[in-house]
Amino acid sequence: MLTNRIVIVTSLALVLTFGSMSSSTALTTYTSEQQDPLLRTLGVTDEDEIYESLYNGKSLADISAEHGRDVQPVIDLQRFELEQQLLARWVQGQISTEQFHTYQAELEEIVTNSIYTKMDIMQT
Repeated sequence: MLTNRIVIVTSLALVLTFGSMSSSTALTTYTSEQQDPLLRTLGVTDEDEIYESLYNGKSLADISAEHGRDVQPVIDLQRFELEQQLLARWVQGQISTEQFHTYQAELEEIVTNSIYTKMDIMQT
């Protein structure tokens, strides 16, 4: 079991290392010279634009399309960031290997659904 865990951690670490060259985690603070990967991927300039669009019933896919961007990079970025969080939970022993694989297998569907989900807010 320990050998399997080492192999999985090593494999995922390599994937995350190569992936982190183009992405970063959601907890990173960006300077004025940098831009949050989600903002850059969506083609927006600030978080307020995202919040306002979501509040007005648009999905992240809608926002991406409005800015002439393909939605797949948004899905890939969100999946990558969630997978990093999932890996951290597994490495810290918060979830089992079986849970890790189960959750990992569900990530693409969960992220894709969330990207296309529109908020239903009753405005008064």
